[in-house]
This record gives sequence, C-alpha cells and structure tokens, in this order.
Amino acid sequence: MSARRGWRRPTSSAWNRSSFSSLDDIDVPADGSPALRIIISIVYSGVCAAGLLGNLLVFFLMKARRGRKKRSSINLFILNLAVTDFQFVLTLPFWAVDTARDFSWPFGNAMCKIILSVTVMNMYASVFFLTAMSVTRYWAVASALKDRTRRRVCPVRVVILGLWVCATAASLPTAVFSTVKSVAGERLCLLGFPDGQSWLALYHLQKILVAFVFPMLIVSACYLMLLRFVRLRSMNNNQVKRPLQGHALGHHRGAVLLPLLDAQPRHHLLGRVR
Repeated sequence: MSARRGWRRPTSSAWNRSSFSSLDDIDVPADGSPALRIIISIVYSGVCAAGLLGNLLVFFLMKARRGRKKRSSINLFILNLAVTDFQFVLTLPFWAVDTARDFSWPFGNAMCKIILSVTVMNMYASVFFLTAMSVTRYWAVASALKDRTRRRVCPVRVVILGLWVCATAASLPTAVFSTVKSVAGERLCLLGFPDGQSWLALYHLQKILVAFVFPMLIVSACYLMLLRFVRLRSMNNNQVKRPLQGHALGHHRGAVLLPLLDAQPRHHLLGRVR
C-alpha cells in the first residue's frame, strides 16, 4: 500500500526501518495534501456503495434463480466470487477514514488485523474462484465434445470449501504480522515483520506465485489444451458438421479467457488498496 501512506519525511534511519516493515516497499512519500486525501476517500466510498449494490443484486438474482432450477457449478463459483467482492468493499470505509485522517489508523490493533486479513484473503479467494471457473469451463467443453454421458467430477461444494481454506491459509502471514505501529508520529496499520528482509521477500514471493503466476499458468494451460483438443477433433472429423456444438464452443472459448482478463484489474485494485 505504498501509494496510501502519506508520511512526513522521517530521518534516514527511521525511513529505512519503516520501508521494510510496511505492507509494500515505500519508495517515495505520497502527497499528503488534504484535497487529495479527501478525493481518495470519496472514491473509496463511491466504490463501496457501488460494490454493495452490485453484489446485493447478484445475491438477489441468484436467490431468484434458485427456485427455478438447480445451480450449476459456474453459478456457485460466481456466487462465491460475489461474496469475496462483498467482503472486500466492506473494508473500503475503513481505508477511506484512514486516508482522510492523514493515514493515521484510528481503529486499533484488532481491527487492523481483521481488515488487512480480510482484504488479502479476498484477493486470494477471488483469483482462486476465477481460476476454478476456467477449469470448469474447459472441462464442460471438453466433455461435451467427447460426448460423455457420465462425468466423474469432484463435488463443487467440496471444491469451494477447499478454495476458501486455501485462501485463508494464504492470508495467515497477514493475520500474524499485521499490527499498528508508530512511524514518524503516525499510527499506521501495516505488516510488522521481524528484523531482516527475508520475511518480506517471502511474503512478496508468495503473492506473486500464488495469486498471479500459478493461476495464470492454470488458466493458460486450460485454454491451450482446449485449443489442442479442438484442433485434433476438427482434424479427425473434417466431414462431420456439428453446428450446435460449434456454437457452444464459440461461446465457451470466450468464457475461458474472460476470467484471466478480469483478474488483472482486480489484482491492480486490490494491490493499490493494500
């Protein structure tokens, strides 16, 4: 949250200590002008209001569809993705107040741990669910083209539970090390790692690998395997026309790519808030 810390410039030794104990490296002090802080707070509040309304609408639509037919795996993933978004936007008012108060955290150490942990956990959970949606879509298209009448798959609710457990486990370092510290006269909500840079390096390495590299590899692999499967299928069935399946394939091709593209702005927004 380097852009969120509007510190007054401390001494050289204090600056070196604080730069390695915060959530992200701090290279340049942010502009602490009151007008800028008010604008950022208003933006946070607006995003919070829009997010609450949007996700409540998703919950309402999912509940309305529940009585009509059984929920599909994709709909369950979308529902849980909406839950992660809903939890995330609930943290924005705290960051808005923090920003408006010149980045001084007024809510105490317990709330610092809760808000930071929820923010990071929902980052991981959102990426995990987007990745699971891509895998599910690949499996659905591949199974349809193979004309499988029976598919042995893991129950989707078990998968969802496992993804939440993984997201919670990935956010444990944040829950352990988040704290309120006094830096240059300001009480800041940040990560207080032990002395040395190894903890910070491991923390950033975990974020890069678990929240970006591995999910991107999985989504890319699903798309490449789907392209390879379709190519082999078309070569073996050049004279067999399947307009219905061709239409479904065109729909799912775009669906497989959308989560990967959608994950990037979410990653950027969550990274900025942290």
